[in-house]
Amino acid sequence: MRSTLTVLTVLTLAATACSGDDPVAQPPDDPGDGTTPLVTIDDGTLVLTAGLSGYDSCDVLLDHLRTEGAERVGPYGFDSGPWFGGPMPFEAVLAVEEDTVADGDDGGRDESTSGPTSTPPQSAPAEGGELVEGVDFSGTNVQETGVDEADIVKTDGERVFVVSGGELVVVDVASREVTGATELPEGNRAELFLSGDELLYLTQTWVGGDGPWPVEPFAAEAGLDIAFPLETSRTVITRVSVDDGVPTTLESMTVEGEYVSSRAVDGTARVVLRSNPQYRFPFVYPQSEAGEERAEQANREALLESELADWLPAYTVVDTQGEVIDDGLFPACEQVHAPDEFSGFGVLTVLSVDVDGTIDASEATAVLAPGNVVYSSPESLYVATQAWAEPVPVDEQESFDADDWQALWTDRRTALHRFELSADGAAYTASGTVPGDVRDSFSLSEHDGH
Repeated sequence: MRSTLTVLTVLTLAATACSGDDPVAQPPDDPGDGTTPLVTIDDGTLVLTAGLSGYDSCDVLLDHLRTEGAERVGPYGFDSGPWFGGPMPFEAVLAVEEDTVADGDDGGRDESTSGPTSTPPQSAPAEGGELVEGVDFSGTNVQETGVDEADIVKTDGERVFVVSGGELVVVDVASREVTGATELPEGNRAELFLSGDELLYLTQTWVGGDGPWPVEPFAAEAGLDIAFPLETSRTVITRVSVDDGVPTTLESMTVEGEYVSSRAVDGTARVVLRSNPQYRFPFVYPQSEAGEERAEQANREALLESELADWLPAYTVVDTQGEVIDDGLFPACEQVHAPDEFSGFGVLTVLSVDVDGTIDASEATAVLAPGNVVYSSPESLYVATQAWAEPVPVDEQESFDADDWQALWTDRRTALHRFELSADGAAYTASGTVPGDVRDSFSLSEHDGH
């Protein structure tokens, strides 16, 4: 319990500092390079940075990605933690096994945690008026008032919408009869948002990887093993309209990458996606320590010759007939940002979609960082993940004992990324790190801008 309270305390401090109202925050001198200066809080254990503007061009973004990647790649590819260079030693696993915490978002519905409720309105509607959620019928359990969460069941009090077996089924409440159904893309974590007669369906699918890769000739000549991606994830976002109890698919967007979570405020859903190039690059692995230098050389060569499509996920939007109406890389280069402090190689994107509107791939903002846990207030959306730790070189790992690995584990940190929500979309505003791990979305909250 004590360690949990410690994490909650430092996260509260981080959220407070992000608001810009903390009286102890003292910005250092402007570095003069066009970036926003870092802000140091108290003793320097917490450093925050305002979001940078988007890259001026795709060439500038690609150059940044190539440079960062080539500097940090090793014989085993990227690694966002201190176990760089292969599997974590067995004795280290034993030392930290019992201290491991969950690293993922539960989508806002953790039955073991008290607190999240479906908030009832202040009063019931007048006789003959519209049904009111929380008075006339129950809604989705939510963590924050005014922030809707996706669910496998949605209702407006007159109709019930259920995702089951790859179908969206509509049930009339009064007659308890099915009025219509439509097939939807199958996947895991299928969820819905509802607004009037429109629904937004979210799911994640998996597809097999393919090749060949540009580095293959070099790897074969050097006698190295190629790490082919066996499966890659896809997020599918589908709009559905219901007319007289019958649902019809309007359009569907497929994006390379994982579906993290989503929240909706005033009928606009913020869909959080992440793409990890670790599983997209043709990295090679050495068969022994003797091949590590050649493997690192091959991996660095692959990065320096990479293209933007190797870093950013692709997307496709199709209409009701399955015809492609929009496609490209996601998001646009000018919508990608990077914290002043390197945060990893993931691309974390927040896509804004009006539940009763069209899907527009340009309504997105992204930060070069991974992300796992999502929390939202009506004004802000936060994404948290374990912060990047500078890798431990392979040759230094040989001198590490269980205490050294335990120290690295104990020193792990959480990165927080804030996006401001408005009628114009979601805008990336700040990133920061604090000690410890975030267990789930209920470990985060916002109050009066803090």
